[in-house]
Amino acid sequence: MNRTCRVGLHGRNDVDFGDADFRVITDAKIETVKMMSHTRPAHFQRLKQLRPDLEIITRLYDDRIDQRGRVTPEDFARRMIPLMLQLQPYSVKFEIHNEPNHMDRIEGWGDTDDDARDFNAWFLRTYDILKHYCPWAQLGFPGLAIPHRDLEWIDVCRPAVDKADWLGVHCYWQTPPHEMHNHLSDFWGLRFKYYHQKFPAKVIDLTEAGNANVQSGIPFTEDSHAREYTEYLTECFRYPYLNSVSFFIMSSADPRWQGFTWRTEDGRPHKVTYAVRDMRRPHLQPAQQAAPPLAPAPAAPVAVAAPPIQNIAAQLPRHASLTWPQRELSQIDRVIVHHSGVAANVDAARVAAFLVNQHGRPGINYHYFITAEGAIQQTSPLTSVTAHSTDALNPVAVGVGFAGNFTQAAPPPAQIQAGAWLIAWLIRQLGLSPQAVYGHKELASTASPGPQWDSGAMWGSQLRQQIAARLSGAAR
Repeated sequence: MNRTCRVGLHGRNDVDFGDADFRVITDAKIETVKMMSHTRPAHFQRLKQLRPDLEIITRLYDDRIDQRGRVTPEDFARRMIPLMLQLQPYSVKFEIHNEPNHMDRIEGWGDTDDDARDFNAWFLRTYDILKHYCPWAQLGFPGLAIPHRDLEWIDVCRPAVDKADWLGVHCYWQTPPHEMHNHLSDFWGLRFKYYHQKFPAKVIDLTEAGNANVQSGIPFTEDSHAREYTEYLTECFRYPYLNSVSFFIMSSADPRWQGFTWRTEDGRPHKVTYAVRDMRRPHLQPAQQAAPPLAPAPAAPVAVAAPPIQNIAAQLPRHASLTWPQRELSQIDRVIVHHSGVAANVDAARVAAFLVNQHGRPGINYHYFITAEGAIQQTSPLTSVTAHSTDALNPVAVGVGFAGNFTQAAPPPAQIQAGAWLIAWLIRQLGLSPQAVYGHKELASTASPGPQWDSGAMWGSQLRQQIAARLSGAAR
């Protein structure tokens, strides 16, 4: 019998390791270590020196993401890319964030479907940026908190999971007296089976797993942990889509985690260290990404008729000497929706005059402008790289401005309908993904296109539904 599942352990949740941590890894013959990106790189280096064949999975940890909120994909990537490059000699496998579905919102999101949709968009953009700068990296969708609607959440996040290079899963259990075998229950310890059913082509890494009795005051012993963990690994060895199980946690100075640790703070290894060392391990072979099932050939895309567009670009105020940089249409990969942030009767000419005269811009920063009455105006050529978003996004994005300030109210129906028609047409003309439509606030640190985009009236959802209807031919 062979196995693909590596014996793993979550590293100490600190910037530094102690000598006792390295002894646990060698004594238990650990094959995978789940690390935190804020741990000093010297400890990564020492691990690889101790065990050159050790696999290191690194969780990208950003302490700015918590109950108070989260950061944009661009801000997250700006902090993580230098760390990833520094760690490249030791770790090429990275987990993007951690348990974003936690109901207490301690990781910046929560357990609702809206939270899942928001994280899905965040992950897709973050993946693209990290992959662009670190194409060698294997980027994983993060393990979710169980059972905080994790299975419902993962369905909403299917586009993100499909894009990810691998899938992280968390499996925890507790063993009250009448449920002593929860570590081998499909609902608890073997919960990864449900994820495999949903994503049969994905290699799965259990980036956290373990007995959580301590969190409910349920008795446990070193003997019971040692027995459970060896039984659990023996079971996991049976599943060829599992790449690793990293038990939480090697060691921690935080007293909340003492029931999970593999050593005491004074350096004594727990019995599980030696039980895992001595257990039978079948021959290890690499886990392979399964070929996705054959799908029927997709139907030809439904054509979208061109909407009525008034090209007013040449009539708008422009700078006397400055011009926008240029691009090829093939560079465009998304549409970004903005609001003008002022009264709806402030037209494109006044917006352009303000940007030219007050900010020294070459011209208006939108490619298209949708009036409150639903008129569609082209305000810049699509080949112009206007400054409607960040420096990284401007070369690849079309900027669509909606006249008005949507802090308190959504755009009128005629304006949403016109915007949806235009964007559906642009998707077909430019060969974009139907998912490549973003409110500016989903990609950058800004309030545009207003709070009503993703709360209150939720006009972002209305716009996307109407775009989908146009693309499917349901709207004419």
